Amino acid sequence: MLSLLELCLIPPRVIIPRSFVRYYCSKHAPANLLKQPATAAAEIYGSSATSLNKPHRPKRRKTKLKLTLIEVGSLSVSELHPKATRINKRTLKDAMLKISNNSSLQPNILQKKGSLSYEDNCKESSSENLIRVNDISRNASTQVRNTNKAESSKKEAESISCDSSYPKITSIENENSAIKQIQMDKIYINQLPSIKKKCKQKKASKKLSPAVGPCSSQHAVNSSNGNHEDNLASSSSLAIKNKDSEDVLQNAVKATKSKKKCHKSKEKNLDRIEKQVQALRKQQRNFRFNRELEAYLSVCVTAGMYNRACHTLAHYRHTKGTILTSVTAYNIVMAGQYTAGHFMRVVQLDSWLKDSGLSPTACTYALHISALHKMAQNYSSDSINPGSPLPCHQNGKAIEESISSFNDPGSLSLNKLHVPDNCVIKFIQTSNSRYGVTSEKDMTMIKQKISAVLDQMLQQGLTLDHLFAEANFLGDLYTATLAGVRRVHPHYSPSPIRRHDTPGYTCPLLENANDHMDYTSSLKSNDNLSSANMGSSKLFVPSPEDVEEQFAMEAHGVATIPSVHSMVHNPYLKKKLDVWQGRWRKALLEAYTTEVEKLRKKFFADDLDKNICLYPYLMILSPEQMVQIMMQEIHTIAGGSEGNSPSLNFLYYRISQTVFGLFSFKYKEDIGLLGKFKKIYAEYLKIYGDHAERGLNGRVAMEQLCELHPEGPRLTHRPPDWPFFTRLELGKFLYTLIIRNIFVWHPINTEKRKLPAMQEVDRVCGYNNVLELRAHSLLCQLYRETNELSFFPTELPMTCPPRPWVTCETGGNLVLPNSMVRRPPNSHHYNEKVRSTPTEQLRPCMDSLNNLSCTPWRVNAPMLDVISEVFNSNSGAELDVPQHPSALTKPAPLPPKPSANERARHNSMMLDYFKKKNEMHSLWCSALYKISMASHFRDRVFWFPHNVDFRGRAYPCPPHFSHFDSDLFRSLLHFAIPKPLGKVGLDWLKTHVINLTGFQKQNSLSARLEYCESVLPEIFDSAERPLTGNRWWTTSDEPWQTLAACKELHAALHSPDPEGFMSRLPIHQDGSCNGLQHYAALGRDVEGATSVNLAPSPVPQDVYTAVANLVEKMRASDAADPASKNHAIARTLEGFIKRKVVKQTVMTTVYGVTRYGSILQIDKQLKELEGFPPESRSAASRYLSDATFRSLEMMFMATKEIQDWFTDCATLISKVCGQSVEWVTPLGLPIVQPYHKPSSSAQVQKLHASSITSLDNLYAPNSVKQRNAFPPNFIHSLDACHMMLTALYCHRHHLTFASVHDCYWTHASTVDTMSKICRDQFVALHSQPILSDLSKFMCQRYGFPYENFTHDGSAADGARLRVNSTLEAIPKLGDFDIELVKQSKFFFS
Repeated sequence: MLSLLELCLIPPRVIIPRSFVRYYCSKHAPANLLKQPATAAAEIYGSSATSLNKPHRPKRRKTKLKLTLIEVGSLSVSELHPKATRINKRTLKDAMLKISNNSSLQPNILQKKGSLSYEDNCKESSSENLIRVNDISRNASTQVRNTNKAESSKKEAESISCDSSYPKITSIENENSAIKQIQMDKIYINQLPSIKKKCKQKKASKKLSPAVGPCSSQHAVNSSNGNHEDNLASSSSLAIKNKDSEDVLQNAVKATKSKKKCHKSKEKNLDRIEKQVQALRKQQRNFRFNRELEAYLSVCVTAGMYNRACHTLAHYRHTKGTILTSVTAYNIVMAGQYTAGHFMRVVQLDSWLKDSGLSPTACTYALHISALHKMAQNYSSDSINPGSPLPCHQNGKAIEESISSFNDPGSLSLNKLHVPDNCVIKFIQTSNSRYGVTSEKDMTMIKQKISAVLDQMLQQGLTLDHLFAEANFLGDLYTATLAGVRRVHPHYSPSPIRRHDTPGYTCPLLENANDHMDYTSSLKSNDNLSSANMGSSKLFVPSPEDVEEQFAMEAHGVATIPSVHSMVHNPYLKKKLDVWQGRWRKALLEAYTTEVEKLRKKFFADDLDKNICLYPYLMILSPEQMVQIMMQEIHTIAGGSEGNSPSLNFLYYRISQTVFGLFSFKYKEDIGLLGKFKKIYAEYLKIYGDHAERGLNGRVAMEQLCELHPEGPRLTHRPPDWPFFTRLELGKFLYTLIIRNIFVWHPINTEKRKLPAMQEVDRVCGYNNVLELRAHSLLCQLYRETNELSFFPTELPMTCPPRPWVTCETGGNLVLPNSMVRRPPNSHHYNEKVRSTPTEQLRPCMDSLNNLSCTPWRVNAPMLDVISEVFNSNSGAELDVPQHPSALTKPAPLPPKPSANERARHNSMMLDYFKKKNEMHSLWCSALYKISMASHFRDRVFWFPHNVDFRGRAYPCPPHFSHFDSDLFRSLLHFAIPKPLGKVGLDWLKTHVINLTGFQKQNSLSARLEYCESVLPEIFDSAERPLTGNRWWTTSDEPWQTLAACKELHAALHSPDPEGFMSRLPIHQDGSCNGLQHYAALGRDVEGATSVNLAPSPVPQDVYTAVANLVEKMRASDAADPASKNHAIARTLEGFIKRKVVKQTVMTTVYGVTRYGSILQIDKQLKELEGFPPESRSAASRYLSDATFRSLEMMFMATKEIQDWFTDCATLISKVCGQSVEWVTPLGLPIVQPYHKPSSSAQVQKLHASSITSLDNLYAPNSVKQRNAFPPNFIHSLDACHMMLTALYCHRHHLTFASVHDCYWTHASTVDTMSKICRDQFVALHSQPILSDLSKFMCQRYGFPYENFTHDGSAADGARLRVNSTLEAIPKLGDFDIELVKQSKFFFS
């Protein structure tokens, strides 16, 4: 509907391509407009009319065409010009020459506005410029390219599915199902060379023997299955004998042709399979490319490079070999343009998305509506006077902007030119693209456009309520979207989101745990965080200062705490370190600035202008922040042992993880998420203080609070994860600066020599060489003089309650990114597996982690004083307190003239000395960190956020200081919430003291209480004089925890009311060989279940003693039989078979210990026995290993069958199906074993468009590790499920609960309740058909449909049949009644 006159009046800024106007006129202009009188042309171009009648083209003049293209919509190149491959100026000029006789054309105005020229000077530095002309031309050609790509993808999908079963990959989930089916055909692919060789031999033999003899038809059929050469030879011999049998000869010829046709068919089939494999891998690469592009665009937008993000998106829309299928990528760029105020470009990007054949999401529609609203809002603002002349118009008149194409096609026309529905040109003032519209008519058009967008939403199945419930509103997007909607529906208000009033469990094990919960109804807006309002909970609710401290620490990215080491520091060295650190900072800052400047120049070069590269990742933080991160890395490396040399890849990933954490903080702050979270978290703390002691479900509380605040971004929103190789490349860049610019000077006082502070070393690890980084000894010496320790915020406990897990990526620390599931950095398949799992399925796992994380802790101050004294005095070697390396005695020096043997012995002693010294220093540093952290958090309440590993086992996120540690550091912790003991609690406290000693393991509980009463004087002496008294506590199995229990019992018994004593000490209930307990329950082994205390008994059973007794019977039998081959070694072992000899092997059987591993374990135990002959140790170890395994098979018959079934299934899945073993736990957590073969592709690659990361080979499973690890990992996942069920139901009964895998902790007064819950949940777990469900899952995941079998006896068919039969062969179960566990007192004790 645009007149040609208006085309000439468009202001300058961006070019309208000439081929567009030429083809547009030829298609949509009236016929009289296509005449070309010379006079009109002369007026337009300022040249004579006769020059235009010449056969050659007129000479072009360097004049400017002041045209501005805002949007070309979905118009393709083929619609602009049938043969156009690029829109350029020449076609536009030719189109203007065709204009003459139209009455609406005014040549004098055209001359006044200026003649034609090409203006292409849009630069990246101008944020107000619109897209460059080459991007616009590519925008116009998008439809053709995407159509070709879609047709090509469609043909590939049809070719893949034509065989019956190769699905198209849209995610990692169905990628494996496609590869699984192709894996069977790859068995046949391996036969391709031999088949081709036979075909060549057949052709050669045919040339040598052209006459094929006769044979019977039955013989021809049989020969088709035999060797081709034998068939030809037999046919030739028959031809000599039966030359007159022409009928038989014809049959032989037909059989040969049939054979040839069969070979050709097989070759075609193999070629087709290879193409299918390539197509699948291409889809994998495309999937990962889209994830990489999302991360890159997010970084560009966060760094303020809005135009670069738009250019990169446009570039990859047209790059050959990549298919842009990510709607998120478009949304990221649209959000950036919206933030920059380029609202017209937001509309254009929406048209790009639709041109690509992608469906907009709720976020896309929200951005589109908000952009239109902002355009209208700018018009109505006081800062712009719509009637005033605009600087870009020479005639002082505002130009009408045509946005009618936002409505139905053909709704508006000017003169006789109608704009088709797929071609939209809109024009705005070029002085500032943010000014918006300029007339009331435009306001109506925007309203119509918003209405059209809402209609598109309804056609897609999205209502307005869905829009506001599903879209992620960044910044002021929520307000703008709502205002834009109200332009069409003035009285609309978003409906309240459905509230989460229950936990929403769908797991059968938690059906009765869906209690009604309402945490927000009692919230008052005038409540504050004062501890005076918290009632009985004031002891563990953090103050506002504690909350701000945690936020500040995460924002800073580093935390510094004082060291407790009491050594005398050298002030000169500390001063020298300060001077050198100043030099290092300056050198790093200069080097960083120089290198970034080099990258900037490359970044803006023509060749790398739009490709993915490293430069934007370096611009998200200031140079000073980057230097601070590098200085922190130097401190971390130098703070370790001199012999410590971590691998470079590990260091690369670690430093990039720190950068990503600070980037996430900045990202959330920029989009307004940080401010919203602080507001909601303050309200969450009020709920926490009111309900923590009564069982708070943090996830439900956080979800209800989010429902009260729908405005702004969602709390679950986070930036896209950076790809693994991107992180390695970033880490390599930063560490290269460290290695090249950090030096030390030797000697320190004169600084004569300049030496590298760090150097790369090559270390052989197995069959590979690994690059590692080692710090100079002088650097380590300097950092040992400092009295401060630096840590990353995620390495410390939190000073406020952790953020509840509401998704698998949202929880833990307040702002810094955490993941609910720990996994290797490059386990992309498992990342997608967990992320694609419905959140409803993960709720039990999340809630159990939240319950563990919400337990507040305090430091046991009396124990800290004792341990600090022992640690600083370097006097606790016999109590497993790490010693300082200075306590190690150095070997004596060599004599003046040593012999060769003396020199060899001395070298061996020195190697052992340095090895021991490095080990001592590493252990000492670890102890220093933990004791310093305990001292830092003394008299404070803190929390440990938890997550799980890939098997589902829970761990605290802080790696240094937690209750998941040795006996020494467990004794430093107790609960922050005290509870009165009561009579039962006092008895349990006494029993706990004796349990820790290990003196009464096989006695009843009453016997243990009696023993405690008998040793009360020793207990009191240990509590009062731990280091100077009788030191009874040092004889315990767990000495330091025994000392802590002695102090607690002493304080309770010496209080006025022992039963009313407020106790904080955790009481432990430990499973007896928990792995075998799960195996016995799975197999219903009667004898095995009894030996691991699943059955009730008056005294605890000891499986280790039972196995030792069986081994002793075997030994006695062999010793009594002179004919036995083991007679001699059996007699030698008489009197040496004890419980501790076989204990480690029995314990690790469930974890997949091999025969060789068990031999080493037993050999180590025999070595420690006094009086055992060393020469017989090897034979005795082999004998006892075999006897131990046979004893276990006799006691756990079904267990052995189950373990063998697990192993067989894992072998076939990894070898035949070519996939990793997967399963889903009874609580819904997906498990994928991350064991893969090393690949050459797993290395640092440069970030460039031509090297988009391909990780296909990383998915090749390591069959040996997959097979050996499946049985223990599956049992670990059941162990984790039992712990989580216990945690959930303990929390439901308002119990304080903590766990260390199969060791459960609670207050002394609630031990009986926790023990009952523990037994009940074990019975409930194993009442489920666990093995049957596992078999069904594996058959569905890895099995092959029987209708796809060829039934031709081929190897592929045999492999398919073996996989199906093995996965379905569930072992038979025993007769043990699982309900008996509820009556077993010593199941956990």
